[in-house]
Amino acid sequence: MKYRSLFIIGLVMLFAFTGSGLTIEMELPEIEHKALDNGLDVYVIEQHEVPVVSMRLVVRGGTLYETEETIGIANLTSSLLRKGTTNRTADEISEEIDFIGGSLGAGAGNDAIYATCKVLSKHLDKGMELLADIMINPIFPEEEIEKQKDQFLGSIMQNKSDPTTIREMQFYRLLFGQHPYGFPMIGTEETIMLLTDSDIKDFYNKYIIPNDAFILVVGDVQPGEAIEKVEKYFGPWKPGTPPTIDIPEPAQIENTRVVLIDKPDATQSYIAMGHLGISRLSPDAFACRVMNYILGGGGFASRLTKEVRGEGGLTYGIQSMYDYNKYRGAFAVKTFTKNESTGEAIDLILEELRRIREEMVTEEELNDTRNFYSGYIPIQFETPDKIASYVETIYLYDLGEDYYSRYINTVSNTTRQDVQDAAQKYIDPNSMLIVVVGKAEEVKPQLEKYGEVEVIPLIEL
Repeated sequence: MKYRSLFIIGLVMLFAFTGSGLTIEMELPEIEHKALDNGLDVYVIEQHEVPVVSMRLVVRGGTLYETEETIGIANLTSSLLRKGTTNRTADEISEEIDFIGGSLGAGAGNDAIYATCKVLSKHLDKGMELLADIMINPIFPEEEIEKQKDQFLGSIMQNKSDPTTIREMQFYRLLFGQHPYGFPMIGTEETIMLLTDSDIKDFYNKYIIPNDAFILVVGDVQPGEAIEKVEKYFGPWKPGTPPTIDIPEPAQIENTRVVLIDKPDATQSYIAMGHLGISRLSPDAFACRVMNYILGGGGFASRLTKEVRGEGGLTYGIQSMYDYNKYRGAFAVKTFTKNESTGEAIDLILEELRRIREEMVTEEELNDTRNFYSGYIPIQFETPDKIASYVETIYLYDLGEDYYSRYINTVSNTTRQDVQDAAQKYIDPNSMLIVVVGKAEEVKPQLEKYGEVEVIPLIEL
Protein backbone atom coordinates (compact mmCIF):
# COMPACT_ATOMS: atom_id res chain seq x y z
CA MET A 1 0.00 0.00 0.00
CA LYS A 2 1.38 3.43 -0.81
CA TYR A 3 0.33 7.03 -1.18
CA ARG A 4 0.56 8.77 -4.49
CA SER A 5 0.24 12.51 -4.82
CA LEU A 6 -1.31 12.89 -8.24
CA PHE A 7 -0.46 16.52 -8.78
CA ILE A 8 -0.42 19.99 -7.35
CA ILE A 9 -0.97 22.54 -10.06
CA GLY A 10 0.32 26.01 -9.39
CA LEU A 11 -1.56 28.07 -11.93
CA VAL A 12 1.25 30.57 -12.23
CA MET A 13 0.80 30.26 -15.98
CA LEU A 14 -2.23 32.52 -15.57
CA PHE A 15 -0.10 35.62 -15.46
CA ALA A 16 1.23 34.64 -18.86
CA PHE A 17 -2.34 35.01 -20.07
CA THR A 18 -3.64 37.87 -17.91
CA GLY A 19 -0.52 39.70 -16.87
CA SER A 20 -1.89 39.85 -13.33
CA GLY A 21 0.83 37.82 -11.65
CA LEU A 22 -1.86 35.99 -9.67
CA THR A 23 -0.81 32.59 -8.37
CA ILE A 24 -3.48 29.96 -7.69
CA GLU A 25 -2.92 26.46 -6.44
CA MET A 26 -5.20 23.52 -7.04
CA GLU A 27 -4.47 20.34 -5.19
CA LEU A 28 -6.02 16.95 -5.80
CA PRO A 29 -5.98 14.92 -2.57
CA GLU A 30 -3.51 12.09 -2.32
CA ILE A 31 -4.46 8.81 -3.88
CA GLU A 32 -3.99 5.64 -1.88
CA HIS A 33 -3.38 2.59 -4.04
CA LYS A 34 -3.37 -1.10 -3.36
CA ALA A 35 -3.31 -4.05 -5.75
CA LEU A 36 -5.40 -6.97 -4.52
CA ASP A 37 -4.14 -10.53 -4.82
CA ASN A 38 -6.52 -11.11 -7.76
CA GLY A 39 -4.92 -8.24 -9.67
CA LEU A 40 -7.63 -5.62 -9.12
CA ASP A 41 -6.09 -2.18 -8.60
CA VAL A 42 -7.79 -0.06 -5.94
CA TYR A 43 -7.49 3.74 -5.85
CA VAL A 44 -9.03 5.74 -3.00
CA ILE A 45 -9.34 9.52 -2.90
CA GLU A 46 -10.67 11.41 0.12
CA GLN A 47 -13.06 14.31 -0.44
CA HIS A 48 -15.08 15.21 2.62
CA GLU A 49 -17.05 18.23 1.44
CA VAL A 50 -20.27 16.23 1.16
CA PRO A 51 -21.18 12.87 2.78
CA VAL A 52 -21.17 11.03 -0.55
CA VAL A 53 -19.01 8.29 -2.08
CA SER A 54 -18.67 7.66 -5.81
CA MET A 55 -17.34 4.31 -7.02
CA ARG A 56 -16.28 3.45 -10.55
CA LEU A 57 -15.12 -0.02 -11.53
CA VAL A 58 -13.46 -0.02 -14.94
CA VAL A 59 -12.62 -3.10 -17.02
CA ARG A 60 -10.38 -2.41 -19.99
CA GLY A 61 -11.60 -3.38 -23.43
CA GLY A 62 -15.17 -2.35 -24.20
CA THR A 63 -16.13 -2.58 -27.85
CA LEU A 64 -12.50 -3.33 -28.71
CA TYR A 65 -13.33 -6.95 -27.87
CA GLU A 66 -16.18 -7.14 -30.37
CA THR A 67 -16.10 -8.73 -33.81
CA GLU A 68 -18.32 -8.31 -36.86
CA GLU A 69 -20.42 -11.20 -35.53
CA THR A 70 -20.79 -9.82 -31.99
CA ILE A 71 -21.38 -6.10 -32.57
CA GLY A 72 -23.21 -4.74 -29.54
CA ILE A 73 -22.26 -7.52 -27.14
CA ALA A 74 -20.22 -5.27 -24.82
CA ASN A 75 -23.14 -2.91 -24.33
CA LEU A 76 -25.64 -5.76 -24.05
CA THR A 77 -23.54 -7.64 -21.50
CA SER A 78 -22.96 -4.57 -19.34
CA SER A 79 -26.66 -3.67 -19.45
CA LEU A 80 -27.48 -7.12 -18.05
CA LEU A 81 -25.10 -6.99 -15.09
CA ARG A 82 -27.76 -5.66 -12.72
CA LYS A 83 -30.53 -7.86 -14.10
CA GLY A 84 -29.97 -10.67 -11.61
CA THR A 85 -27.16 -12.35 -9.68
CA THR A 86 -26.72 -15.57 -7.74
CA ASN A 87 -27.82 -13.60 -4.66
CA ARG A 88 -30.52 -11.22 -5.93
CA THR A 89 -33.14 -10.84 -8.63
CA ALA A 90 -33.20 -7.70 -10.78
CA ASP A 91 -36.10 -6.35 -8.70
CA GLU A 92 -34.26 -6.99 -5.44
CA ILE A 93 -31.18 -5.15 -6.73
CA SER A 94 -33.35 -2.16 -7.67
CA GLU A 95 -35.18 -2.21 -4.34
CA GLU A 96 -31.97 -2.34 -2.29
CA ILE A 97 -30.21 0.51 -4.07
CA ASP A 98 -33.37 2.63 -4.09
CA PHE A 99 -33.93 2.01 -0.36
CA ILE A 100 -30.61 3.68 0.49
CA GLY A 101 -31.14 6.50 -2.04
CA GLY A 102 -28.20 5.46 -4.20
CA SER A 103 -27.56 4.81 -7.85
CA LEU A 104 -26.12 1.71 -9.50
CA GLY A 105 -25.46 1.18 -13.19
CA ALA A 106 -23.20 -0.23 -15.85
CA GLY A 107 -22.31 0.48 -19.45
CA ALA A 108 -19.71 0.15 -22.18
CA GLY A 109 -17.55 2.48 -24.22
CA ASN A 110 -14.97 2.15 -26.95
CA ASP A 111 -12.14 1.25 -24.58
CA ALA A 112 -13.81 -0.01 -21.38
CA ILE A 113 -16.76 -1.58 -19.65
CA TYR A 114 -17.66 0.13 -16.41
CA ALA A 115 -19.97 -0.12 -13.43
CA THR A 116 -20.76 2.77 -11.11
CA CYS A 117 -22.31 3.22 -7.71
CA LYS A 118 -23.02 6.42 -5.77
CA VAL A 119 -24.25 6.35 -2.18
CA LEU A 120 -24.23 8.37 1.02
CA SER A 121 -21.06 7.55 2.93
CA LYS A 122 -23.06 5.87 5.71
CA HIS A 123 -24.27 3.36 3.10
CA LEU A 124 -20.83 2.59 1.65
CA ASP A 125 -20.97 -1.04 2.79
CA LYS A 126 -24.27 -1.75 1.07
CA GLY A 127 -23.31 0.17 -2.07
CA MET A 128 -20.04 -1.67 -2.47
CA GLU A 129 -21.70 -5.01 -1.74
CA LEU A 130 -24.22 -4.39 -4.55
CA LEU A 131 -21.52 -3.18 -6.95
CA ALA A 132 -19.43 -6.28 -6.27
CA ASP A 133 -22.46 -8.55 -6.59
CA ILE A 134 -23.40 -7.37 -10.09
CA MET A 135 -19.80 -7.54 -11.27
CA ILE A 136 -18.84 -10.91 -9.78
CA ASN A 137 -22.09 -12.89 -9.68
CA PRO A 138 -24.30 -12.05 -12.68
CA ILE A 139 -26.39 -14.96 -13.96
CA PHE A 140 -27.79 -13.41 -17.16
CA PRO A 141 -31.33 -14.84 -16.87
CA GLU A 142 -32.76 -15.83 -20.24
CA GLU A 143 -35.93 -13.80 -19.76
CA GLU A 144 -33.88 -10.68 -18.95
CA ILE A 145 -31.68 -11.26 -22.00
CA GLU A 146 -34.76 -11.38 -24.22
CA LYS A 147 -36.20 -8.23 -22.64
CA GLN A 148 -32.93 -6.38 -23.12
CA LYS A 149 -32.56 -7.57 -26.69
CA ASP A 150 -36.09 -6.37 -27.45
CA GLN A 151 -35.22 -2.95 -26.02
CA PHE A 152 -32.06 -2.79 -28.10
CA LEU A 153 -33.92 -3.81 -31.26
CA GLY A 154 -36.58 -1.20 -30.57
CA SER A 155 -33.90 1.48 -30.23
CA ILE A 156 -32.21 0.33 -33.42
CA MET A 157 -35.48 0.66 -35.30
CA GLN A 158 -36.08 4.13 -33.86
CA ASN A 159 -32.58 5.19 -34.84
CA LYS A 160 -33.40 4.50 -38.48
CA SER A 161 -35.77 7.47 -38.50
CA ASP A 162 -33.37 9.85 -36.74
CA PRO A 163 -31.13 11.63 -39.27
CA THR A 164 -28.56 12.66 -36.67
CA THR A 165 -28.08 9.06 -35.52
CA ILE A 166 -28.01 7.81 -39.11
CA ARG A 167 -25.30 10.33 -39.91
CA GLU A 168 -23.21 9.31 -36.88
CA MET A 169 -23.47 5.58 -37.46
CA GLN A 170 -22.77 5.71 -41.19
CA PHE A 171 -19.86 8.12 -40.84
CA TYR A 172 -18.09 5.92 -38.29
CA ARG A 173 -18.92 2.68 -40.08
CA LEU A 174 -17.57 3.96 -43.39
CA LEU A 175 -14.51 5.59 -41.81
CA PHE A 176 -13.41 2.65 -39.66
CA GLY A 177 -14.61 -0.35 -41.65
CA GLN A 178 -13.92 -3.52 -39.63
CA HIS A 179 -12.20 -1.63 -36.82
CA PRO A 180 -14.35 -1.84 -33.63
CA TYR A 181 -14.53 1.97 -33.37
CA GLY A 182 -16.80 1.80 -36.39
CA PHE A 183 -19.27 -0.59 -34.76
CA PRO A 184 -22.53 0.91 -33.47
CA MET A 185 -22.49 0.68 -29.68
CA ILE A 186 -26.06 -0.58 -29.59
CA GLY A 187 -25.36 -3.31 -32.16
CA THR A 188 -27.20 -4.11 -35.37
CA GLU A 189 -30.47 -5.91 -35.95
CA GLU A 190 -28.62 -8.96 -37.23
CA THR A 191 -26.09 -9.26 -34.42
CA ILE A 192 -28.47 -8.51 -31.55
CA MET A 193 -31.01 -11.04 -32.83
CA LEU A 194 -28.36 -13.75 -33.11
CA LEU A 195 -26.54 -13.20 -29.80
CA THR A 196 -27.29 -15.99 -27.32
CA ASP A 197 -26.99 -16.40 -23.58
CA SER A 198 -23.89 -18.52 -24.22
CA ASP A 199 -22.31 -15.70 -26.23
CA ILE A 200 -22.96 -13.24 -23.41
CA LYS A 201 -21.66 -15.56 -20.68
CA ASP A 202 -18.56 -16.38 -22.74
CA PHE A 203 -17.89 -12.68 -23.28
CA TYR A 204 -18.29 -11.97 -19.57
CA ASN A 205 -16.06 -14.86 -18.48
CA LYS A 206 -13.34 -14.04 -20.97
CA TYR A 207 -13.16 -10.28 -20.74
CA ILE A 208 -14.59 -9.09 -17.43
CA ILE A 209 -11.82 -10.08 -15.07
CA PRO A 210 -10.25 -8.31 -12.05
CA ASN A 211 -6.67 -8.44 -13.28
CA ASP A 212 -7.60 -6.26 -16.24
CA ALA A 213 -9.59 -3.80 -14.13
CA PHE A 214 -9.38 -1.11 -11.46
CA ILE A 215 -11.77 0.50 -9.01
CA LEU A 216 -11.92 4.13 -7.88
CA VAL A 217 -13.49 5.01 -4.54
CA VAL A 218 -13.83 8.78 -4.18
CA GLY A 219 -15.51 10.90 -1.55
CA ASP A 220 -16.24 10.92 2.18
CA VAL A 221 -14.15 7.87 3.07
CA GLN A 222 -11.09 6.92 5.05
CA PRO A 223 -8.62 5.20 2.68
CA GLY A 224 -7.74 2.32 4.96
CA GLU A 225 -11.39 1.54 5.68
CA ALA A 226 -12.33 1.80 2.00
CA ILE A 227 -9.58 -0.58 0.93
CA GLU A 228 -10.63 -3.10 3.59
CA LYS A 229 -14.15 -3.04 2.18
CA VAL A 230 -12.90 -3.49 -1.38
CA GLU A 231 -10.84 -6.48 -0.24
CA LYS A 232 -13.88 -7.91 1.52
CA TYR A 233 -16.28 -7.60 -1.40
CA PHE A 234 -14.01 -7.86 -4.44
CA GLY A 235 -11.32 -10.17 -3.07
CA PRO A 236 -13.27 -13.35 -4.05
CA TRP A 237 -13.41 -12.25 -7.71
CA LYS A 238 -11.37 -14.84 -9.59
CA PRO A 239 -8.72 -13.60 -12.03
CA GLY A 240 -8.47 -14.71 -15.63
CA THR A 241 -6.05 -14.38 -18.53
CA PRO A 242 -5.93 -10.83 -19.93
CA PRO A 243 -6.85 -11.11 -23.61
CA THR A 244 -4.65 -10.19 -26.51
CA ILE A 245 -6.44 -8.79 -29.52
CA ASP A 246 -5.44 -7.93 -33.06
CA ILE A 247 -7.05 -4.63 -34.00
CA PRO A 248 -7.25 -4.05 -37.76
CA GLU A 249 -5.81 -0.74 -38.90
CA PRO A 250 -8.52 1.29 -40.67
CA ALA A 251 -7.67 2.39 -44.18
CA GLN A 252 -6.83 6.02 -44.78
CA ILE A 253 -9.26 8.08 -46.84
CA GLU A 254 -7.68 8.80 -50.20
CA ASN A 255 -8.90 11.85 -52.09
CA THR A 256 -12.53 12.55 -51.14
CA ARG A 257 -15.34 10.07 -50.76
CA VAL A 258 -18.91 11.35 -50.83
CA VAL A 259 -21.78 9.22 -49.50
CA LEU A 260 -25.38 10.45 -49.59
CA ILE A 261 -28.02 8.66 -47.52
CA ASP A 262 -31.26 9.36 -49.36
CA LYS A 263 -34.05 10.33 -46.95
CA PRO A 264 -36.78 11.48 -49.37
CA ASP A 265 -38.83 13.34 -46.73
CA ALA A 266 -35.86 15.31 -45.37
CA THR A 267 -36.06 19.12 -45.41
CA GLN A 268 -32.54 19.46 -43.99
CA SER A 269 -29.18 17.87 -44.69
CA TYR A 270 -27.21 16.35 -41.82
CA ILE A 271 -23.50 16.50 -42.58
CA ALA A 272 -20.46 14.72 -41.10
CA MET A 273 -17.11 15.13 -42.80
CA GLY A 274 -13.63 14.17 -41.74
CA HIS A 275 -11.01 11.44 -41.63
CA LEU A 276 -8.86 9.50 -39.17
CA GLY A 277 -7.55 11.66 -36.37
CA ILE A 278 -5.23 11.04 -33.45
CA SER A 279 -4.80 8.72 -30.46
CA ARG A 280 -5.17 10.06 -26.94
CA LEU A 281 -1.65 8.72 -26.33
CA SER A 282 -0.04 10.88 -29.04
CA PRO A 283 2.26 13.67 -27.82
CA ASP A 284 0.47 15.91 -30.35
CA ALA A 285 -2.90 15.45 -28.64
CA PHE A 286 -2.58 18.65 -26.60
CA ALA A 287 -1.75 20.78 -29.63
CA CYS A 288 -4.73 19.24 -31.44
CA ARG A 289 -7.01 20.21 -28.56
CA VAL A 290 -5.85 23.83 -28.79
CA MET A 291 -6.16 23.89 -32.56
CA ASN A 292 -9.60 22.27 -32.53
CA TYR A 293 -10.95 24.63 -29.87
CA ILE A 294 -10.15 27.52 -32.20
CA LEU A 295 -11.45 25.73 -35.27
CA GLY A 296 -14.78 24.34 -34.08
CA GLY A 297 -14.61 22.92 -30.58
CA GLY A 298 -14.96 26.19 -28.70
CA GLY A 299 -18.65 26.79 -29.19
CA PHE A 300 -19.50 30.38 -30.03
CA ALA A 301 -15.82 31.30 -29.81
CA SER A 302 -14.85 28.96 -32.67
CA ARG A 303 -14.25 29.90 -36.28
CA LEU A 304 -16.74 27.43 -37.70
CA THR A 305 -19.54 28.79 -35.52
CA LYS A 306 -18.70 32.36 -36.44
CA GLU A 307 -18.41 31.69 -40.18
CA VAL A 308 -21.00 28.98 -40.89
CA ARG A 309 -23.59 29.89 -38.27
CA GLY A 310 -22.87 33.59 -37.71
CA GLU A 311 -21.72 35.13 -40.98
CA GLY A 312 -23.18 32.46 -43.25
CA GLY A 313 -26.43 31.97 -41.33
CA LEU A 314 -26.55 28.39 -42.60
CA THR A 315 -27.03 26.44 -39.37
CA TYR A 316 -27.94 26.67 -35.71
CA GLY A 317 -25.19 24.29 -34.68
CA ILE A 318 -21.76 23.18 -35.90
CA GLN A 319 -18.73 21.64 -34.23
CA SER A 320 -15.42 20.02 -35.02
CA MET A 321 -14.02 17.30 -32.83
CA TYR A 322 -11.35 14.69 -32.29
CA ASP A 323 -12.09 11.37 -30.59
CA TYR A 324 -9.39 10.70 -28.00
CA ASN A 325 -9.31 6.93 -27.63
CA LYS A 326 -6.63 4.28 -27.13
CA TYR A 327 -6.24 3.92 -30.89
CA ARG A 328 -6.65 6.60 -33.53
CA GLY A 329 -10.14 8.01 -33.43
CA ALA A 330 -11.95 10.26 -35.86
CA PHE A 331 -11.61 13.90 -36.77
CA ALA A 332 -15.01 15.20 -37.80
CA VAL A 333 -16.99 18.33 -38.52
CA LYS A 334 -20.72 17.92 -37.93
CA THR A 335 -23.59 20.22 -38.77
CA PHE A 336 -27.01 20.46 -40.39
CA THR A 337 -28.48 22.92 -42.85
CA LYS A 338 -31.35 23.35 -45.30
CA ASN A 339 -31.25 21.04 -48.31
CA GLU A 340 -30.64 23.95 -50.67
CA SER A 341 -27.61 25.25 -48.72
CA THR A 342 -25.80 21.90 -48.32
CA GLY A 343 -23.05 22.66 -50.83
CA GLU A 344 -22.56 26.18 -49.49
CA ALA A 345 -22.12 24.87 -45.94
CA ILE A 346 -19.57 22.26 -47.02
CA ASP A 347 -17.68 24.91 -49.00
CA LEU A 348 -17.42 27.15 -45.94
CA ILE A 349 -16.23 24.23 -43.79
CA LEU A 350 -13.53 23.30 -46.29
CA GLU A 351 -12.49 26.94 -46.48
CA GLU A 352 -11.99 27.06 -42.70
CA LEU A 353 -10.09 23.76 -42.72
CA ARG A 354 -7.71 25.18 -45.32
CA ARG A 355 -7.36 28.50 -43.51
CA ILE A 356 -6.28 26.96 -40.20
CA ARG A 357 -3.65 24.96 -42.09
CA GLU A 358 -2.38 27.86 -44.18
CA GLU A 359 -2.59 30.81 -41.78
CA MET A 360 -1.43 31.05 -38.18
CA VAL A 361 -4.15 31.64 -35.61
CA THR A 362 -4.16 35.03 -33.92
CA GLU A 363 -2.63 35.73 -30.51
CA GLU A 364 -6.12 36.63 -29.28
CA GLU A 365 -7.51 33.24 -30.35
CA LEU A 366 -4.60 31.43 -28.73
CA ASN A 367 -4.87 33.37 -25.46
CA ASP A 368 -8.63 32.81 -25.27
CA THR A 369 -8.01 29.08 -25.66
CA ARG A 370 -5.33 29.03 -22.99
CA ASN A 371 -7.61 30.90 -20.59
CA PHE A 372 -10.43 28.47 -21.24
CA TYR A 373 -8.37 25.39 -20.43
CA SER A 374 -6.64 26.98 -17.41
CA GLY A 375 -10.07 27.52 -15.89
CA TYR A 376 -11.80 24.43 -17.21
CA ILE A 377 -9.45 21.74 -15.90
CA PRO A 378 -9.39 22.75 -12.21
CA ILE A 379 -13.19 22.89 -11.85
CA GLN A 380 -13.46 19.29 -13.07
CA PHE A 381 -12.20 18.15 -9.66
CA GLU A 382 -14.88 19.65 -7.45
CA THR A 383 -17.17 16.64 -6.81
CA PRO A 384 -16.54 12.93 -6.19
CA ASP A 385 -18.21 12.02 -9.50
CA LYS A 386 -16.05 14.40 -11.49
CA ILE A 387 -12.87 13.38 -9.70
CA ALA A 388 -13.59 9.70 -10.35
CA SER A 389 -14.34 10.34 -14.01
CA TYR A 390 -11.19 12.34 -14.66
CA VAL A 391 -8.86 10.11 -12.66
CA GLU A 392 -10.33 7.11 -14.48
CA THR A 393 -8.88 8.51 -17.70
CA ILE A 394 -5.38 8.48 -16.25
CA TYR A 395 -5.43 4.81 -15.29
CA LEU A 396 -7.44 3.56 -18.26
CA TYR A 397 -4.94 4.99 -20.73
CA ASP A 398 -1.78 4.80 -18.57
CA LEU A 399 -1.22 8.53 -19.05
CA GLY A 400 0.94 9.06 -15.99
CA GLU A 401 0.00 10.74 -12.76
CA ASP A 402 1.28 14.11 -13.97
CA TYR A 403 -1.13 14.04 -16.92
CA TYR A 404 -3.32 17.00 -15.95
CA SER A 405 -0.26 19.01 -14.89
CA ARG A 406 1.21 18.34 -18.33
CA TYR A 407 -2.16 19.11 -19.89
CA ILE A 408 -2.32 22.66 -18.51
CA ASN A 409 1.39 23.36 -18.89
CA THR A 410 1.53 22.11 -22.47
CA VAL A 411 -1.54 24.10 -23.44
CA SER A 412 -0.09 27.19 -21.78
CA ASN A 413 3.12 26.80 -23.80
CA THR A 414 1.50 25.92 -27.13
CA THR A 415 2.51 28.45 -29.77
CA ARG A 416 0.84 29.68 -32.92
CA GLN A 417 3.36 27.60 -34.87
CA ASP A 418 2.44 24.49 -32.85
CA VAL A 419 -1.22 25.04 -33.76
CA GLN A 420 -0.44 25.37 -37.44
CA ASP A 421 1.83 22.31 -37.34
CA ALA A 422 -0.98 20.28 -35.75
CA ALA A 423 -3.47 21.47 -38.35
CA GLN A 424 -1.15 20.60 -41.20
CA LYS A 425 -0.45 17.17 -39.76
CA TYR A 426 -3.94 16.18 -38.60
CA ILE A 427 -6.31 17.94 -41.01
CA ASP A 428 -6.42 17.14 -44.70
CA PRO A 429 -9.22 18.90 -46.62
CA ASN A 430 -8.28 16.98 -49.76
CA SER A 431 -8.84 13.53 -48.23
CA MET A 432 -12.23 13.65 -46.61
CA LEU A 433 -15.12 11.29 -46.04
CA ILE A 434 -18.27 13.36 -46.53
CA VAL A 435 -21.49 11.74 -45.32
CA VAL A 436 -24.77 13.55 -45.87
CA VAL A 437 -28.24 12.43 -44.83
CA GLY A 438 -30.76 14.33 -46.93
CA LYS A 439 -33.12 14.40 -49.87
CA ALA A 440 -31.04 13.07 -52.78
CA GLU A 441 -33.14 14.81 -55.43
CA GLU A 442 -32.18 18.21 -54.03
CA VAL A 443 -28.80 17.50 -52.48
CA LYS A 444 -26.98 15.23 -54.93
CA PRO A 445 -26.31 17.92 -57.60
CA GLN A 446 -24.63 20.09 -54.94
CA LEU A 447 -22.29 17.28 -53.89
CA GLU A 448 -21.03 16.24 -57.31
CA LYS A 449 -18.29 18.88 -57.35
CA TYR A 450 -16.56 17.04 -54.50
CA GLY A 451 -16.41 13.71 -56.33
CA GLU A 452 -18.55 10.79 -57.36
CA VAL A 453 -21.60 10.60 -55.10
CA GLU A 454 -22.56 7.19 -53.69
CA VAL A 455 -26.30 7.23 -53.02
CA ILE A 456 -27.64 4.77 -50.45
CA PRO A 457 -31.42 4.60 -49.99
CA LEU A 458 -32.36 4.85 -46.33
CA ILE A 459 -34.47 1.70 -46.57
CA GLU A 460 -31.34 -0.32 -47.38
CA LEU A 461 -29.61 0.51 -44.10
